[in-house]
Amino acid sequence: MKRLFWVLLVPLLLPTTTSAQVYPDSLSVVIGLSNYVNISNQSSALPFWFHSEKYGVVDQSSANSILSSEVATRFIDTEFVKVDGGADLIIRGAKNNSVFFNQAFLDATIGGFKLTGGKFYDPQAQFENELSTGSLMVSRNASPMPKIAFYTDDFITVPFLQGYINYKGYFSHGWQNDDRFTKGVYVHQKYFYMNLDIGFLYASGGITHNAQWGGENETSGKFPRDFNAFKDILFARGSSSSEALPGEQANVAGNSIATYDFRAATRIRAVEFYASRIFYLEDGHSRHFRSPWDGIWSAGFIFKKASSVQNIHYEHLNFKRQDSYVFEPYGTASYYNHWLYRTGWTYEGRVIGNSLALSDGSLDRPVYNNIIIAHHIGIKGVIDNNIDYTFKYTYSRNYGVFQDQIIEQVEPGSPIVAILRPLNEVLKLNHSFYLEVQKPLPSNEEILLGAAISTDIGELYSSSVGVGFSISYQLY
Repeated sequence: MKRLFWVLLVPLLLPTTTSAQVYPDSLSVVIGLSNYVNISNQSSALPFWFHSEKYGVVDQSSANSILSSEVATRFIDTEFVKVDGGADLIIRGAKNNSVFFNQAFLDATIGGFKLTGGKFYDPQAQFENELSTGSLMVSRNASPMPKIAFYTDDFITVPFLQGYINYKGYFSHGWQNDDRFTKGVYVHQKYFYMNLDIGFLYASGGITHNAQWGGENETSGKFPRDFNAFKDILFARGSSSSEALPGEQANVAGNSIATYDFRAATRIRAVEFYASRIFYLEDGHSRHFRSPWDGIWSAGFIFKKASSVQNIHYEHLNFKRQDSYVFEPYGTASYYNHWLYRTGWTYEGRVIGNSLALSDGSLDRPVYNNIIIAHHIGIKGVIDNNIDYTFKYTYSRNYGVFQDQIIEQVEPGSPIVAILRPLNEVLKLNHSFYLEVQKPLPSNEEILLGAAISTDIGELYSSSVGVGFSISYQLY
């Protein structure tokens, strides 16, 4: 079987030149089979945590049977240059059957810098905890889009400062090639962070910026996509093109979103305590903290030596004000939607950012729930008999989008000067639970067995219970 999978899967990664060499010791091949079903109603959607933060692999609308094959290898390994590649092939049986590569990339490392091209998993935050509800920028919630990225391989020490002051940066150009209202959209991404690391105390901060630009649609025609347009996007300023729409000239070109991201941690013996605060920025008003409470607070413990509990993670998400004045409905910035790039900050029907914001997969303003207050906790560890477990619980208060609060417009043509219904009339409470356990097969530790249960209770989703089972085999 190993020989068969070598023949079938490794050629996906082999370069076309004959001079390159594959290093067998670096080869990793994993095949897996997973199944998810809503046992409350097998024809209904899966519970939230069965399809969220899974890189868009799971179809939320029905039961799933998923066969996956993951291949990774190193082509070149020298003192100065390392070249790696990987691919994940997904075969999904569900309401929306599909066969696709969720990853397919080449990665070159030179010194402390990396250049990666293709589709690859790349959550965008300085600390993306797998127990989280997801980064506000790029989380694990959607399939990765194709792009070329140049970035530092983790933090790099500032010269002459002995590792106390470090930095990391990222710059990429991507393409949204899925079905969208605006076709041919480019995606610009960058971040820059600095940290202070003095052993027992660690503090860092930075800014991230993502922008959709270029493309064309039937309503507005073609959008600027030359080098001048790129400079406008790079510096998050109004469009300098006379052909751009007035809204893009007066405000910010394209659809820009950003974060201010801060984190602190202290290490005492084998225990690390961390806390972070991320401010979400949807537009120019956000930069001046018109909605200072919007974003994510998080805190947690990492236990280096303990096994029964290895990580406890808590976070609080606030997406309520969204730059609204007191006389306006909450949520007027409509996070992750956009007036011009109408499919918004989504890819392949899923929100690219935080998973608690929900998309219906449509092409025109698909994010239908973005006014959210949530509390979330995640715990992971190892219990007796080498059983890994992951537990998540999410409580959320959901208020839809700002249009849901409008009873009647007072001023024709203005969607935000209106008679409003009380928030409690649009409120939907929800509780989502998730528990997964995994254990290697005693007779062959390369085979990993898993089982999971997930449930939703509340008004946002239909109350449901789901079960999942998985098996994976590490061939190499």
